Amino acid sequence: MTRSVLVRVYDSNGRPAPGRRVTVWLFQFLASGSLPEKRTDQNGQAEFVFDADSGADLSIYVDGNAKVMRGQIRSDYRVSL
Repeated sequence: MTRSVLVRVYDSNGRPAPGRRVTVWLFQFLASGSLPEKRTDQNGQAEFVFDADSGADLSIYVDGNAKVMRGQIRSDYRVSL
């Protein structure tokens, strides 16, 4: 199943954080690994589109720091630095 995940990154003042490195780790029954890294745009957003099975989980890292620990895939994540 094709999934789309939008990661919104905000700085400590609640403003969008452009240029941040976002990595998504995908955990599936037969195959796990990271998706290609993306940088947030001028609005602090990075979108990932990928195929995943129905029981897949993910984790999200921003600039190498864990921000969302392994859990069910949602379509939208708000991450604060």
